[in-house]
Formats: sequence, C-alpha cells, structure tokens
Amino acid sequence: MSVLVIAESNSKEVDRGTLSTITAAQKISDNISLLVLEDVEEVLQNCKNIKGVTKVISAKGELEGGLAENLAPVIIDAIKDATHILSSAGTF
Repeated sequence: MSVLVIAESNSKEVDRGTLSTITAAQKISDNISLLVLEDVEEVLQNCKNIKGVTKVISAKGELEGGLAENLAPVIIDAIKDATHILSSAGTF
C-alpha cells in the first residue's frame, strides 16, 4: 500500500493541516508520497525533510487558479502507484 498526500503550502513550507495529514497517512502505510502543487524550490526542499515522507512530487503544468480542471490531470499523473489519496480539509 502507498499513500499520496496532496500538500498545501504558503510558498515557503507546508501548512499544519498537511503535516497532520502526513501523520494520519503514517497509520496507513510507510510509503508516503507528497504532491506539492507548486514548483517552489524552498517548499520542495523543506518537504524532503518531513519525517515519514518517502517521495516528494512537484506539480508542473497549468495550475493557475487552483481550478479542478487544471489540478485533476496533475493528481491523476501522481496517483499511479497510490492506493490511498489524502488531503487536509483546506482549499488548495
């Protein structure tokens, strides 16, 4: 089993809701991928240091506005090996 966690960030680090979601994901699997919906190097580097995260995936593509139509293809590409998808109760 593997878990994909969709991260929310403030362009510097992921938010507390995402960290709580990662903690919940650890109860499901030791294989946790974190999908970051922005391509900001500082965020990506910080994500690599989060305990329990085994892989950080940077979203690339037309994500402007956070519209479902723009995010869905990115998420679909990221879930190829995931058996579970988790996200915090936010608006990402």
